[in-house]
Amino acid sequence: MKTINSTLLTFLVMLTITGCSDQSGSVVLYKDLLCRYVSVCSVDQQIIGKWYVKAKGASGDDTIEFFIDHTCMMSEKNIQLNGKWNMVGDDRIKMDVLYSGSIVTYLFDKVVITGNAMATTATINGGTADITLLRVNPSSK
Repeated sequence: MKTINSTLLTFLVMLTITGCSDQSGSVVLYKDLLCRYVSVCSVDQQIIGKWYVKAKGASGDDTIEFFIDHTCMMSEKNIQLNGKWNMVGDDRIKMDVLYSGSIVTYLFDKVVITGNAMATTATINGGTADITLLRVNPSSK
């Protein structure tokens, strides 16, 4: 186990040194890789990207996309909704989406990201459901 930890640490240090000396944006790439696969980043950094919604009643094509500027886009049954998201705790996301002229608030509690899957309890209009989101195109972000 010590050998694996030492090898991983050496690899991460090499990535950091190489990334810091390169002006082509490698630092961002390496940070992205570390966030996704080593889980050294906070939830708000890990959720950036597009996710398929796997929940009861979801069409299979339903997606939520979180952008770095804290805006979001939700596609549900051929309807595209835009909104904003914020972290309201270490593992809680609040998402406000404009729907038919009204703001609809989604709360995602107990957010846990493991690899390319996000598990959470969603609260929408007073109802709650356990849902899973799967990253769309996990190799590209």
